[in-house]
Amino acid sequence: QIDAATAAFSQGDLAAAERSARAALKADANSIDAHTLLGLIASSRGRTQDAGGWFKKAAELSQGRPAEAANYGAWLCQNGDPAQSLQYFDYAARAQDSDARSATLSNAGVCAIRAGQSARADAYLQQSLGLDPQNTVALESLAGLLLGQGDAMRARAMIQRRLAIQPVSAASLSTASQIEMRLGDSRAATLYRQRLQAEF
Repeated sequence: QIDAATAAFSQGDLAAAERSARAALKADANSIDAHTLLGLIASSRGRTQDAGGWFKKAAELSQGRPAEAANYGAWLCQNGDPAQSLQYFDYAARAQDSDARSATLSNAGVCAIRAGQSARADAYLQQSLGLDPQNTVALESLAGLLLGQGDAMRARAMIQRRLAIQPVSAASLSTASQIEMRLGDSRAATLYRQRLQAEF
């Protein structure tokens, strides 16, 4: 049933995915995968609060498996409680290999920024880049954080590293333009804005 639900979800058939996931849950009320799938399905249907309940239960049942902890952390961050999300990201990161840990730490950095915890955000993002120097989320987020702190030169270094990695995002070009304006290079800022308009 879990395999059937996963396949249906990947094909966009949410009704079939939910039927199979609920059948799996009926067979095993403590199925972590069934709870996670039902969270994903609820999220895809815009049932945000339902999704949070499923993700929280999956995290509790998993007894700290990193994927489930990170899933619930992401839900908390996206739904108004970024500060609380950080404990789940912390737990997940401790149990992951370097690639997964880099992604979790970059997400934690984004959420720490949302929570207004700049120093903690900086630490998360620096750790993420230490594990994966090409983590685009970390580079983009750290550039924005540094710009907000008035360190435009370091922000420029970060955004240039980000822009060297394809595909370039609209947010990175916008940040690059803001950085150049802060540094007084209006020509460079205009070029970034032109790229933004042309490419997006």
